[in-house]
Amino acid sequence: MTEAGRVPVVVFKSMKLLETDDHCPSQHEAWTHVRALLPTDRELERWAREKGALRRRRGVEAATALLRVLLSYACCTLSLRGASEWAQDSAWARMNKSALRGRLLKSTPWLEHLLAHLVARPSAHPPLLAGLHVVLADGTRVTPPGVRGSGWCIHTLFEPWTAQTVGLQLTDRTGAEHLGRFELEPNQLVVADAGFAHRRGLKAVADRKAFFLVRTNWCNLPLETRHGRPFDLFTSLGELQVGQCGAFEVQTRPDKANGLPAIPVRLVAYRKSEEAARAAQRKAEAEARRKKRKVDPRTLVACQYVLLVTNVPKAKLSSEELLDLYRLRWQIELSFKRWKSLLELDRLNVRHPDSIRATLTAKLLGALLVERLVAKREAGEATWTCTQRIARAVQQALLGEQAISAILRQHSPLRQPNESGSRERQRPATQKRLAHKLESRERQAFAA
Repeated sequence: MTEAGRVPVVVFKSMKLLETDDHCPSQHEAWTHVRALLPTDRELERWAREKGALRRRRGVEAATALLRVLLSYACCTLSLRGASEWAQDSAWARMNKSALRGRLLKSTPWLEHLLAHLVARPSAHPPLLAGLHVVLADGTRVTPPGVRGSGWCIHTLFEPWTAQTVGLQLTDRTGAEHLGRFELEPNQLVVADAGFAHRRGLKAVADRKAFFLVRTNWCNLPLETRHGRPFDLFTSLGELQVGQCGAFEVQTRPDKANGLPAIPVRLVAYRKSEEAARAAQRKAEAEARRKKRKVDPRTLVACQYVLLVTNVPKAKLSSEELLDLYRLRWQIELSFKRWKSLLELDRLNVRHPDSIRATLTAKLLGALLVERLVAKREAGEATWTCTQRIARAVQQALLGEQAISAILRQHSPLRQPNESGSRERQRPATQKRLAHKLESRERQAFAA
């Protein structure tokens, strides 16, 4: 208290933080929930020394305090000056904005190590689908203001059943989408869009004894019959009626120049409705006009179909089940939308490449902390709403305003229990239907 009996308030970008000499119990409780997801103090200290983040303790006494300051700067949209003043007022660190920027740059390897540690431990026993661990692969780009080019790319592996990230890589604009950059395990099934339909990436998945389900088009993945003869794609597709699904046993064409052998695959094709086909054709024509070129007639024909290639045996998943499974790929797009809309991952106020990499790494670490806390919630609350509330609570936990326990406890004002009193986790209809179908088939096989 001051002599006037009032608590002074420091304002950083419309955020009000109370200046106190010590931290109230609610602040300790809030930080404890976040801190439980991170390594122990001893491990943080050891890794900070090894990675060069805390070889000199000038202005900061502990690795935990340094991590909290860096996360507060990256995840709470504070400026360097605002974060440094907040750190001094809350007694977490004593450094000005230049010193904080230097600490941030030196802490990049340390933050990357912590990020890899958090990604590697999402769940001990992930759900299996027909004996396969399904993950979704995709990338999203982040372009800071004033930076030319395509910005930075975040390559991600995502579990649709647990809604958690299980693989993460941050590259600059030269890092292209490629399935070979992910460390896949045997019996993992990776689902990806047409940007990953390349022979080198598919071979990398097959070499790891894993499986792929990738969308393709008529030209980016050359195919041939299992006997090495040319495969007439459009003649085969012409036999399908609207709403019909077909499968063709083919293989990728060998690339002797790059040492890529033929890969046996199954081509799954589904003919769209007339309305969906016309919408896809209009989109292709608009894209051609934007690039000032003529659209290939074969592209308009291919717009009538959904084409998937996979090396999953037919005994594990049928063609219809694979089409249902591919519809889950939108879950990773929704994850990117939560990162950018709710967690402001693409909101950067730095331009130097080293500063961008350090800030993005800290933001990703904060995003994964929120994601892990969302996974701990009780069933019955929408992921978007829960992410929004927990992200706000994590910011308050970092800045020391309010406890996070109200978000995670049993009775929540936004949860709506069903008639039976139990809270079922809400999933998309396609996801529930696919899981029920495969569970029924596995029960029948077990009974037989």
